[in-house]
Amino acid sequence: MKKMYITDLLSVRDCEEWLDERKILLVAPTGMGKTTFVLSQLVPYCAIRKKKIAILCNRRLLREQYVLDIAEQYQRFYVMEREVKLFTYQALAEQMKQGVRIAETLRE
Repeated sequence: MKKMYITDLLSVRDCEEWLDERKILLVAPTGMGKTTFVLSQLVPYCAIRKKKIAILCNRRLLREQYVLDIAEQYQRFYVMEREVKLFTYQALAEQMKQGVRIAETLRE
């Protein structure tokens, strides 16, 4: 049986149906190609349409790798910072401990 990846299941056309001011959560097991889909299809699609993306990572090192990978797609860092927000689960949990609601953090 052939292994399936996110890019086998989703396309930019699917994104068009999702991104009507709703927040979408993309969840899949390790190795399903979430990063590839986000970087190769979703980030460019959202950048053109002035949509924002929040990416949650399970480790600080993975967050740093995302920053480097995404930065390669942008000519100016401030544009990336405005359109893509990267969080670790731990940072989000810390904000919650301090009384900041997730909805407030992800409002944009």
